Amino acid sequence: MKNKNLLLTLVLMVIASLTLQLSAQDNIKTEALLTSKKWICLDVSRAKLEKMDFRFEVGNELSMRIDKKYSFKNNDYNFSAGTWKLDKKDLYFFYDDPEQAGRKLSTHYRIQKIKPNMLVLKRMDRPKGKLTFK
Repeated sequence: MKNKNLLLTLVLMVIASLTLQLSAQDNIKTEALLTSKKWICLDVSRAKLEKMDFRFEVGNELSMRIDKKYSFKNNDYNFSAGTWKLDKKDLYFFYDDPEQAGRKLSTHYRIQKIKPNMLVLKRMDRPKGKLTFK
């Protein structure tokens, strides 16, 4: 009986470690794709995203670096920069509040599709919408 419990525990531990290892590998692959190039916005699904203080429009450029820094350039030469964090399929951008000094804000996106030539982000904060990059 003890041997069966020990064997079952050992098998469960091996399965759990393999699952964690595969999850970490997927996260590394996603980070590699995100940092591989500059992403150009091709489609904005909601007009509300184009009317915010920092507008999302077709032609905007998003670049992410391996040291977890990002820059977002707008068509009218407006610029946003900060740090980013990837948590499985959730992508978080942290940046300074332009209105209040010393205050950090965050924006939450979910990665819906990522390929070497395409990135689709769904904004989870309000106003919600979808951004397509190439």
